[in-house]
Amino acid sequence: NLFAERDMTISSSAITTPFQFYAVAGNNMHLGATPIQAQSLTLVAFNNLDWNGETSDETSTDSDGSVLIAANNNIDIADALNITRRNGGNSDSVLDIEVNAGGHVVVPNGLSLTVDNSMGNTLDNGANISVTAGSGGLTTQTGGVNLTLQNTDSSITTGGNITLNVAGNGSTQTLALLLQNFDESANPAGHIGTGENILVNIGGNLTADSVDAAINNRAGGTIDSGGNLTFNVNGALTTTGDAGFVISTRYESVSNGGWTAQIANDGGSIDTGGNIDATITGNVTGNVVSVFTSNRDGGHIGDGGNITFHVGGDLTAANYAYFAFLNNAGTIGSNPVIDISAHSFT
Repeated sequence: NLFAERDMTISSSAITTPFQFYAVAGNNMHLGATPIQAQSLTLVAFNNLDWNGETSDETSTDSDGSVLIAANNNIDIADALNITRRNGGNSDSVLDIEVNAGGHVVVPNGLSLTVDNSMGNTLDNGANISVTAGSGGLTTQTGGVNLTLQNTDSSITTGGNITLNVAGNGSTQTLALLLQNFDESANPAGHIGTGENILVNIGGNLTADSVDAAINNRAGGTIDSGGNLTFNVNGALTTTGDAGFVISTRYESVSNGGWTAQIANDGGSIDTGGNIDATITGNVTGNVVSVFTSNRDGGHIGDGGNITFHVGGDLTAANYAYFAFLNNAGTIGSNPVIDISAHSFT
């Protein structure tokens, strides 16, 4: 463990510890190209944190496997930041990954955070991914922002959520948020007790080449309570390339530059949840705007499946706009409501 009352500089050929690496700076923290090998990682600066970047892939066997990177002001990464934490069968694992800045978060070559609880693991509480940026916003240039949870053939009692909170503007090449209860392989699907939600709050504008937010729960995946996707943008949402906005048990990538909201619960089960709630204060612009729920082929939703899609400005789809609820050979215990509004549709 390292503590500094004022500035801290960490520079080494490598840092290796079997369990946890913990560093706190009372003012600024500077990290060079120093690989840090630790199952649990905590880096906290009371002012600014700057780092060359890191690719860290660790399996939690003897610690909770959590990662916290935080600064009261700005976080600046010179290159890319790629962090993966896996459950190695440790019953004490938590596997939360959090990046939190009171100012801006800048990662020029991409931010990728992954929690892997797959292949027969049981997690009582955790597997949450959270990114928070203040009024300075979140910016990437290449590589985008990729936040992923894998839970195939495993169980999480409470958790498995992805949260993105940006007080200012968000600008990224790609924004991909994926909660995967099934990995499209021969492995059995997973189970979530309470959780598997995606929450996005952008205080300003969101601009991206592509936006994909998906909950994949198909082929026997089960969610007792959750599976909701909430997406709020307090400005304009502009996609310049492909885009998807998806809650899916049958994930379908979107082409031709669209913005898609989808609940496809084909063959899966959601007892309570499976709702999409999107509010964009400004304009929505994309090639395709497609919002639908698919609960076909033995899919079941007990209570939920509602779609709310409110646009305060103009909704512009260069190719087409599509809104639907599909329930062929599926069951639903409530009457889902589709509520779509915009200042104008083009």
